[in-house]
Amino acid sequence: MPFMNHRSFLGVPALLLAVACGSSDAPAEKTTPTCQPSCGSRQCGPDGCDGTCGTCSNGKTCSTQGTCEVKPCQPACTGRTCGPDSCGGTCGTCDADSTCTAEGTCSATPCQPACSGKKCGPDSCGGTCGTCDADSICTSQGACEPKPCEPQCGAKECGPDACGGSCGTCNADSVCSPSGTCELKPCEPQCTGKNCGPDSCGGTCGNCPSGSKCTALGTCEAQQLSINCPPGQQCLLFEHTAWQYVCTELAGQTYDCHKTGIIGAYASFNACRDGCAGGNSSCGDQYGNHDALTTACEACVLDCKSPALTLCPQETTGGCVYGDQTVACVCK
Repeated sequence: MPFMNHRSFLGVPALLLAVACGSSDAPAEKTTPTCQPSCGSRQCGPDGCDGTCGTCSNGKTCSTQGTCEVKPCQPACTGRTCGPDSCGGTCGTCDADSTCTAEGTCSATPCQPACSGKKCGPDSCGGTCGTCDADSICTSQGACEPKPCEPQCGAKECGPDACGGSCGTCNADSVCSPSGTCELKPCEPQCTGKNCGPDSCGGTCGNCPSGSKCTALGTCEAQQLSINCPPGQQCLLFEHTAWQYVCTELAGQTYDCHKTGIIGAYASFNACRDGCAGGNSSCGDQYGNHDALTTACEACVLDCKSPALTLCPQETTGGCVYGDQTVACVCK
């Protein structure tokens, strides 16, 4: 019989087999073969005999081929969603608006106000970088600048707008009133260089003195008023008036005299005096006598000594014709 392990043969105890075969030999002494470790070039791992071919140093692990190899890094990501995994990798990344905490969790990134170089305006975090004074405004770059001037025109159609500009202009025939409305220009008298005549506004630039006339240019020019007098002067004469008097005798050779009418007007004193005598025909040689008639004659002659200038009624080249006389002109 070939050698078999005394322990079993196909799972049947050897002793039972011997009995079944009718062996009459005494049971053989049990022997246990020595297990020979099978390590070969193995540095570690089982040796086939319930032993080991060796152990690996810290940081290394035994491969199935029995060699010591560096342990593969095991990512440490348990409970982590971001950040390093201890193996040079990452446990994940956060959204753009989040950051990874030291514990490996994603947390909303705190807003960082963007105010560098700005004095006003939003800070990108719902706040502000500052405010400007009441007379300034904030530009889109975050700088405070003076407010632009707001034109104050309202209902104005002309005049200044309080910002250095204008609310409008009026037509050439109008002017801007203080209230900013266009009104027709008041007429401007056109009298420069003129001293008489119309002023183009319904008035006059002045009047010329007597004896002068206004030319088309608005200047006063002496008129030729008399053929015997210089321009601007008229021919006048001394008019002597003889008045007829009636005198009533009073006590003490005094008389109450009053005029009853004109005897005549004369150009000479002598003619006037003669008129007094003619008008009071009984005067004659009674001059100097103190009676009512003489007193009337004297009063008439007294009037002849107080002549008044009067305008010549008829002028010729020889002078002024007055009644039946021609006398020289008095030019004024």
